[in-house]
Parts: sequence; C-alpha cells; structure tokens
Amino acid sequence: MFTYGYSLKEWADSGFIEKELKYFKKFHEKYDASFVLVTYGGNEDLSLIDKSQYPYLEILPIYTITKKFKYKIINFIFSFFIPIKLKSFVSNIDLIKQNQLLGSWVSIFTKYILSKPLYIRTGYDMYLFSKKENKSNLKKLLYFLLTKFSISLSDAYSVTSYSDLKFLQTEFKLNDDHLYKISNWIEDNKKLEFNNRLEKNILCIGRLEYQKNFEYIIREFANSEFTIDLVGSGSQRNYLEKLARNLNTSVNFLGQKTYSELLDLYNKYRYYIASSLFEGNPKTTLEAMASGNLVLVSDIENNREIIPDGGGIFFNFEESVLNILLTNLEDIKNIKTIVEKGYSQTIKFNSLEKIVSEEMSLINILLK
Repeated sequence: MFTYGYSLKEWADSGFIEKELKYFKKFHEKYDASFVLVTYGGNEDLSLIDKSQYPYLEILPIYTITKKFKYKIINFIFSFFIPIKLKSFVSNIDLIKQNQLLGSWVSIFTKYILSKPLYIRTGYDMYLFSKKENKSNLKKLLYFLLTKFSISLSDAYSVTSYSDLKFLQTEFKLNDDHLYKISNWIEDNKKLEFNNRLEKNILCIGRLEYQKNFEYIIREFANSEFTIDLVGSGSQRNYLEKLARNLNTSVNFLGQKTYSELLDLYNKYRYYIASSLFEGNPKTTLEAMASGNLVLVSDIENNREIIPDGGGIFFNFEESVLNILLTNLEDIKNIKTIVEKGYSQTIKFNSLEKIVSEEMSLINILLK
C-alpha cells in the first residue's frame, strides 16, 4: 500500500522510481515473491512499468476502481471505503505492507476485511517530526492518535532508527512486542578514488526546508573559496538564493535529480555536508558514505546512530563547519581513513541484500 495520496507517477516524476523498483527486484530474486502495488493514482500509473521486465509486479491504482473527487476532504472521507473496493482485487495476498504512516487507516481496515497480517513500515516518525516542527496542537494530536492506533492495530510496525524506536517506546509506554528497527538501504556506489574528485566543491542534498537548515551552510561558507552544490527543491529556495547573493556565498542550486543522477554526482565530490536540525534515518548521508564521500554532519542523535566512531565528522551549530573542514584538509591520510571506515560500515549494515533479508525474517514471523 502506497503512502496516502501518492501515485506511481509521483515516484516517476521525482526520479526515484528506478531506486524503488530495485527493492522489489531483489526481493523477487531472493525469495520468489510477487507484489500488488496499490497506488493512489489513476490510469497513468498502469503504463509506467514494463510488465515484461517486472512480471512479479501488479499495479493497482485506487482511482481506477473508485472515483476520485475534486476536493481532498471528500477523497479522505471516501478513503475509509477503499478496503471494500479492494477486497475482490487482492483477496489472494498473504500480507499487507503499508508504506509510511499516512494511509495506515486504509491498510488497517483492509487487514480486518481480508483477515491478513499487516506490517507498517515508516521511514521517519510523523508525530515526532510534528513536535520538532512546532506544528499546530491539532496536527500533533492527530499524528499522535494515528501513530498510537497504527501501532496497536498492526501486527508489526517498523522504524528506521533506534532513537525513533526508543521515542515510541517511551512516548506510548510500549514494550518490544511488535516494534522493529529496519534501516534504509543503500547500494555500493564507490566508483572513483578520493584524490580524483572535486576539491573545492561541496555536495549538499535535501528538501529546501527549515528542517535541513541550509541557511547555516550558506552563512558558514560566505566569502570562502568553496562552492556549495545544492540538490533539491522546496519552499525556501528563493530565500536561500537571496541569502547566498547577499553573503557572497558561491552556491549552485541544481534542482531535483533522479536517483541514477545522484549516484553519479556523489562520485564527483570529496565532501558531503548535512546540517539537519533533526532526522529519521538520512538516506543521502548513507548514500554519500557508500559512495566514498567524507561526510560532515550535524551532531544530532540520528546522525550519531548511522555513523561509526571515526567514520565521519560531526559539528554543532556553535562551531564553524568551514574551520573544521579546513583543519581536516591538512591531514589527507586521516581523511581517507575516515572515508574508508564510513564506507565499510555502511556497506556492512545498510546494503540492499541485508535489509531485504531483515524484512523477510520479519515477514516469516508474521506468516507463521
């Protein structure tokens, strides 16, 4: 089950459909599994995947079996009836897997209609993020209730970090009954030696939003010899462009990139910086380490969790990340040691092969 409101077309438009399909391909190759992808799209979703290449995937856009209304609130109300519509199309499945918390009510009702186990996988905790982003009390309450009921009514609920797991256990006074930690996956992507990469350009990737805190990086590198190459889009773009001009910070705003373009980009750079105020299980930092980048990241709990001791460089916002970088540049041998440690650890614990195996172990428990 896709995240509520998301279609296969949106995967394609974001440039990440290629990456998402690799997960299903690996799962099929390893365990001969087949999938029904229930999306919130229409007929356009049916033409986006070549059936001859992916015979183990069936695409079922919800708005080909039920009407899509003009107003979001009406679509939301009618989403509670989607499980009834789904029944005749997915009756032969063994398991329901919900991608992200949003839309979990559809999967929960489908679980009870079909009498099948439900596994909800979240990449980040919506309730925790709503607190850190100072959302309205109403939104925080709704995310709290949705999280609470989704955990209690699912057969398994996974998060991507131990810190998120600990938060849920503490906030909702839960034991380990059916809560699991399964990280995001990456591919081995180190194709170019460190010395053959750009020396004065720094790669940053993420949504141009408050959480990612790119303002800090732009301020830190004002009037420096470095250029920031910033991949992503978001509501802060105009503000960040103006800030960069005013501070004389060299920034290339590269917009969105496809997954394959990102894999190529990582290998052009020596340095990757992430200045997030808070995170879940940051995919781009994991991908940067798996690509042989030296990662410099904000000293927050979720970053600490994925980067081994000596496998990256941490900074807090009272420090100058530019000074930290310049200091480390004096010891290229040490930099290569840091890069190798980060790379090795990420490949060991976050490979696609490993994450697929962890998910299958969980699914086997549910199917007993």
